[in-house]
Amino acid sequence: DHGPVYFMFFAAFGSLVHQVLPGWTVPDGRHLANYLTFLAGVFFLYLLCLRVMRRSYAWMTAALFATQPLIFGYAFINQKDIPFMTFFLASVALGMWATDDQLGIAEVRPTGTGSTRPSSKSNVWGEVKRQWTEAGAAARVLALVISAILCSFVIDMFWVGGLEGLGRSLLAAAYGGQAPWPIQTLFSLTATDVYKTSLAEYQAKLDLLFNYARWAGSLGLLFAAAVAWSAAIPSIARAWGFAWRRAVRPSLIAAAAAFGVTICIRQVGLFAAALVGLYMLARLKQRAVFPLVVYAFVGAVVTYLTWPFLWGDPVGRYITSITRAVDFPAHYVLFFGQRLPSSSLPWFYFPALSGIELTEPSVGLILFGVGLLFWRLARQKGKVLTYSLMVVWVGVPFLMLVFSVMSTYSIRQLLFLDPPLFVFAGLALEALLVRASRRWLQILLFLVVLLPGIVSDIRLHPYEYIYFNSLVGGVDGANGRFGLDTWCTSLRQGMGAINDFAPPQSVVLIRSQTSMVDAFARPDLVLTTDFSGPDKVDFVLGCYYRGATLGVPGFEEVYQVTEGQAPLAIVWKRADSGDLTP
Repeated sequence: DHGPVYFMFFAAFGSLVHQVLPGWTVPDGRHLANYLTFLAGVFFLYLLCLRVMRRSYAWMTAALFATQPLIFGYAFINQKDIPFMTFFLASVALGMWATDDQLGIAEVRPTGTGSTRPSSKSNVWGEVKRQWTEAGAAARVLALVISAILCSFVIDMFWVGGLEGLGRSLLAAAYGGQAPWPIQTLFSLTATDVYKTSLAEYQAKLDLLFNYARWAGSLGLLFAAAVAWSAAIPSIARAWGFAWRRAVRPSLIAAAAAFGVTICIRQVGLFAAALVGLYMLARLKQRAVFPLVVYAFVGAVVTYLTWPFLWGDPVGRYITSITRAVDFPAHYVLFFGQRLPSSSLPWFYFPALSGIELTEPSVGLILFGVGLLFWRLARQKGKVLTYSLMVVWVGVPFLMLVFSVMSTYSIRQLLFLDPPLFVFAGLALEALLVRASRRWLQILLFLVVLLPGIVSDIRLHPYEYIYFNSLVGGVDGANGRFGLDTWCTSLRQGMGAINDFAPPQSVVLIRSQTSMVDAFARPDLVLTTDFSGPDKVDFVLGCYYRGATLGVPGFEEVYQVTEGQAPLAIVWKRADSGDLTP
């Protein structure tokens, strides 16, 4: 369903860390990779904040974001949603930078003589005719020839079918070993064990190839014709922003590559590209067309190269992956004490969880910031375009959740919506602190905002991500009402307890996948997920979130991982195994 680019990085990084620092396990190295990726996201949030607030308040906002227990905890353990959030942030921030960079490029100059001033609307056609006359013969011939090829190609591929018929004939001849030498040689090189595959299957592949070729070829020839006409008539080049120096700008290439990787991590990364496209169109107007073509092309190439699943059928398989992501099986979610299917969550699921899983000062600042933002938008004050983009960033996914176009079963899947919320919080923080008359008062207010997150990070370590604020009574108040250790990270501590008191060669049943704890188990212990009978298992390790409350017949509880009064993981031993002291 998803591309492997980040998994390749964090798996290789984890192994490298383990080799350099043998005391660190491979999972420890992977957690470090996740956290370094998160820090990159904090940097891009800082860059985003610089667009709407002064530098001192931008870093304060980034610090507030980075110390949120929910986000800080996931930053280590979550190799899915944290990288996606970071690359989504990078795509938007780099896309906005690339757009601003495009604005600095000088107007396209004509290659012929005459004025470079734009003509009035009544004389546009006259200017085009003049520039066509002044263009060199080679430029005019090239423009006409490519246009003729484009028309012929479109007519044949969509209506006549001559090229497709020729391709089918050549394939049949090559399959029978009777095609012309170049075609036969190419077929023999690409089709190994040819007779194990029927001609009909080869023709089906050819049909798929032609289906892509008619669209890709038409778009490619259209682009070539536009370039040729732009070279002959500078007015056309100015109309759609064509200039090769725009295409090779490092800022544009970097932004496109970031969005390509973002899509590889999560299909909905396409939304980041849409945000950049809207920003580019708003800033560059019609001159955004050429940069957008380059941006889309480079991004698509990066996605294709980093996602092997797409190689056989790029468009079809991408649509398939989106369908799988949207129509995933219903997961049951514990929400205010009720077990609800993910397909039937209330519309306020995301705002409610954000309100109780972020620190109290952050929630207050976000609410104040949203009001301040809309006040500024109504009065056209400040960076209106950037403000509007932040609203779209949060608003569109929220509306998709409300109207069940998109579904979710965990707030972690919506972490990519938190950065704009903290931009809103930063606006509110700036508005409050600039009114503090003395520097010491500003520092004090900032510490009041920041400390709840830092204190909770220290107190909950290593389970920071189970944080709930005082609106629901903290972790103890959330126990039994919301999912806490949903990733079962407490199994590592439970496995450590088993290591301390289990006899040699003990068999340990893991009530989830053994890969979660095998790196932390004693070498002599046998881990299994097969519970064929109590006499074949010595210990059972279960995550409370995944049904540990059910107990195990014939076993008694000997150890529990807790946070406050909330149980996270439980260890049982076989009842007839004698006395063991954890």
